[in-house]
Amino acid sequence: MKNWLSSIFGGKDASASAPSANSAASAPAGAATPLLDRVPADLRERAVDKIVQLSQTETARAMASRTGSSDYRSAGTRPRTAGGQNAGSTSVSNRPARSVLTAKTQGAMRARCRAVARNNSVVRTLMRRKCEHIVGDGFLFRVRTGDKVWDKKATDLLRRAAKRVQLWRISQWVVRAWDTDGDAMVLKVRGADGVCQLQAIEADLLVTPDMDGNPLVFDDGAITVLPGGGMITAGVETDKDGKVVAYHVAEWGDVEALRKEAAKSGKAATGTGTVWSGSSGAFGIGTVKRLPAEMVMFLTPETFGNPGQHRGEPGLQATLPLAELLYKFMEDVLVAADMATLFALVIAAANPAQEAQTDDASLTDESMSMAAQVAAGQDPEWVLESGLVKYIGPQGSITQVKPEFPQVGAPEFINTVVRFMAAEHGLAPAIAMFDTASMSASNMKTILSLIYRGFETPMKVLEVDLWEAFGKFELATAIANGQIDTPPMGEAFVPWMEAVKVSTPYPPVMDQYNEFKGWDLGVAKNLTTHDEACLQMGYGDGDEIAERRAEEIERDRQLGITPAEAPGAKRPGEGSTGGDSADAGTQAGDGTGSTA
Repeated sequence: MKNWLSSIFGGKDASASAPSANSAASAPAGAATPLLDRVPADLRERAVDKIVQLSQTETARAMASRTGSSDYRSAGTRPRTAGGQNAGSTSVSNRPARSVLTAKTQGAMRARCRAVARNNSVVRTLMRRKCEHIVGDGFLFRVRTGDKVWDKKATDLLRRAAKRVQLWRISQWVVRAWDTDGDAMVLKVRGADGVCQLQAIEADLLVTPDMDGNPLVFDDGAITVLPGGGMITAGVETDKDGKVVAYHVAEWGDVEALRKEAAKSGKAATGTGTVWSGSSGAFGIGTVKRLPAEMVMFLTPETFGNPGQHRGEPGLQATLPLAELLYKFMEDVLVAADMATLFALVIAAANPAQEAQTDDASLTDESMSMAAQVAAGQDPEWVLESGLVKYIGPQGSITQVKPEFPQVGAPEFINTVVRFMAAEHGLAPAIAMFDTASMSASNMKTILSLIYRGFETPMKVLEVDLWEAFGKFELATAIANGQIDTPPMGEAFVPWMEAVKVSTPYPPVMDQYNEFKGWDLGVAKNLTTHDEACLQMGYGDGDEIAERRAEEIERDRQLGITPAEAPGAKRPGEGSTGGDSADAGTQAGDGTGSTA
């Protein structure tokens, strides 16, 4: 801190003589301010204020980087304490939620969660399984206004649009971002051609601006109260009643600079793309822009949040200590297992160099080098290899030549830690690790159903805040552009904005025959519908399936193929009574019901 302050104000200890925020715009008379003198006079006061703000927060920032957050161990390097995260710490106190999960704290957790997601195979496995269970084979658009013709057109339009914008992949990114970042933001965009697109935005770029439109430096719970009573916290703007009305989003500073350079020169501008964001997420970020909430789909599955907490808590943060401990243990066990396979033959000889040279079977560059070192009276280091032969002088001694695998109950330890980590992610270890060899199909279905119940909340967030929101945006654009007819109106129809429905994935079928029988019984007893059974079984829209089956049956009749019939099914033209007597003389041929 002293070095960079000295370069601005001059002197050996600038931290002691730096002007305060209320001082004059220039340094005391006669003081050397080589860099400050270059700032225009009308901007010097603001520059001094910025410098003082930096100097006052530098010590606090350095201390926080060593101790982390008093509320989140995963936000720094605070030593663990018994009984949970900083249990019994006197630094924990009742504070507003915005002061607990601050932009700075979230930024620190985000960096560590991203690192462990990149490098820890156990965490990657759990994240992959979680994403597969929540997103599954994708969500399904269905429009139900009551006008079947318009509904089919609208449904087909939305399903094509979902493929165009890769909504399925965006859903996967959102689920992964919940674990590493805590929240995800998707911007709704209409291109120059009027086509709707979606733009995923990194969590780092949602920041609170200062008076100049730049992100606040070291935002550790800062709030900006607006004249109308609204407030900006961690980049999220609310009105006086607490309703979210806007998001403040920036782009990376290097991209913004290169964009300006390209616009000015009329030529492509190239840079390294390297930025330093720091723990606060403020460094390296460009000018902040205000985006109305209607343009943004802000997604967070937060279940532990408080009303004043607008940003999400990274899902991995609580398991970071376990993940790091487990991965280190697994690496150590693998090294120990590998060491246990390395056996060496050590030969004591009067002339080790000569013995090594004459023994062609054990002659290697490494053994020659080792022999030469021993003959020279040096203490070489050995790299153990399977079947290794080493020659030493007669005065040499060996302390261990046969490493052994340590008996520390590795499987039990690993399974216990994985169980805790999987439970935190809403997963069963057997399902997460594909360890289902000893489980029956009904047991697996039971576990999958329990997992599904736990994932209903994040599924609902994706369903309503992402898929339905995009569906309404796409339909509104299509209606305005004349791509689809005017939607049906009147009391007999559901308003089109309320008719956009999304079906979420269901647990996979494990025992097809018995599950078929169960759903068939449910439909027969009027406990559920054919449509719901088709959705639950993963076959799609029941109405569409019924229409396709009707087409297939009619085609079979025309080709002279006897249609497959369920017991008790009525043929065309048959009434509700007398069916049994009529069926007695029916010939199975063309299926027309004619008698011999």
